[in-house]
Amino acid sequence: MRTFSSLVVLASTSLVAACGSDSGSSTAQPSNLGTDVSESIVVVGSDESSFAGLRLQEELLERYGSRFHSTVLADDSLSITLAPEEADLAAELKAEFGRHVNLTVGLLPFPLDAASPVCGERPTSTDEAPLSVRLEMPDEPVDAGGAVPARLTGVVTNEGRDPVELLIGYLSAVVLQDDRVVNGNGFSVPEGAVEIELAPGSSEEVEVLLSTASCDPDIGYVLPAGRYPVVAVLGTPEYVVVSPPVDITVS
Repeated sequence: MRTFSSLVVLASTSLVAACGSDSGSSTAQPSNLGTDVSESIVVVGSDESSFAGLRLQEELLERYGSRFHSTVLADDSLSITLAPEEADLAAELKAEFGRHVNLTVGLLPFPLDAASPVCGERPTSTDEAPLSVRLEMPDEPVDAGGAVPARLTGVVTNEGRDPVELLIGYLSAVVLQDDRVVNGNGFSVPEGAVEIELAPGSSEEVEVLLSTASCDPDIGYVLPAGRYPVVAVLGTPEYVVVSPPVDITVS
């Protein structure tokens, strides 16, 4: 195991909070893929240990590049977030750098020994919401473990008597097992939103993102292959709308 002097450097990408952190702990997650984390290094110390931290980060970025989704250096450790399927890389890093690396794989810490679930509650629709949501069945199974969420299609319909304006980026797909949530969508999501206006009775197709990152350590870091009921969730400041479940295959 290699050792390093104290690290007092901060580096991060654009981050969003992971889904379902009501257990008291949260995991910082990147808002998009492909960000070069070396472009957002901020040095918060000027002594020799700061440059030791920079050397460690530079070495790891050179070796692993885009496989890191975020890094944060503080005190004497480097916190690294990896994609849900990168448990083997996490084991390699822990074996080589020991206490100098704190690792998160997808939504959960590595190793899983002391991990707690970070799953949210099953969503329910707000009474008297003027909209409905339908999730379309995908043509192909969803790949398990992908760093980028699967892109599905949802249909939003105005069921009310008045026009409705919405600002929508995407809808979240919530995977259920035994009537409880088993995935999280905060790991890697795109930015941006579009404004749509729905006349009474009209519909609009919207993108739905489905992540196979597990939020339950009893399951592991990635949802195992199988068939799961999935719902699409539309949330606005006024109401939440949940689609009827659709059985989707994860392979």
